[in-house]
Amino acid sequence: YVHWKLTGEKVLGVGDASGMFPIDTDTKDFYDRMIEQFDELVAGENYPWKLRAILPKVLVAGEEAGKLTEEEFETMKLHTTYSEEIIKTIIGDVKDEDYVKVVEDIAMYHHERWDGSGYPTGLRGENIPLSARIMAVADVFDALYEERVYKPPVRPLERIMQIMMEGRGTQFDPVIIDVFMEMIPVIRETLNLT
Repeated sequence: YVHWKLTGEKVLGVGDASGMFPIDTDTKDFYDRMIEQFDELVAGENYPWKLRAILPKVLVAGEEAGKLTEEEFETMKLHTTYSEEIIKTIIGDVKDEDYVKVVEDIAMYHHERWDGSGYPTGLRGENIPLSARIMAVADVFDALYEERVYKPPVRPLERIMQIMMEGRGTQFDPVIIDVFMEMIPVIRETLNLT
C-alpha cells in the first residue's frame, strides 16, 4: 500500500516490498509496535488520516492471494496522495523549492501512464512530470527484478527488459524507456550480472 518505509529517519524509498510495514505472521496483521512508532513520528503533524485508514487490512500474499477487489485497489491507489502529504510535512521546510517539487511530483505521479490510463489523476504524455516518468521506469524495474512475497523475481535481465519494452508508448515515455535500455551494460555491472 505504501512506497515509504518507517525508519528512525523517515526515509522515503522504493524496493523491499516498497517499504511495506512488517506483518506479524501469527496475527496476520501489522506489528502493533510499528504502528505505534509511526504514530509517534507523525504526532502533531495534523495529517488528515490515520495509519489504519491507509492500511485498513493486511491482504493475503503469495499463492493464497487473489486479485485486489475494486475497493482494495482504490485504497491502494491512495498511497500516491498520502505520500505527497507526508513529503510536504517531512521536507516542506527545505529551502530548495525545486527539489521539494521534484520529490512531491515523484510521490504523486509515478503511477501515471504515458497513455493517460494511470492514476491518481490520469495525466498523459509530457503532462506527467519528468521526474515521475523516470521513477515509473525505475519502480517497475525494481518490482520485476526484486522478489516479493507475492511473486518470484523475474529472470533473466533480458526478460525484464522485454516486459518493460512492451510498455513503451503506453505505460512509459518512449524516450525514457529507450535511454533506460541503452543503460543495460551499466545495470548489468551494478547488479553484478556481467
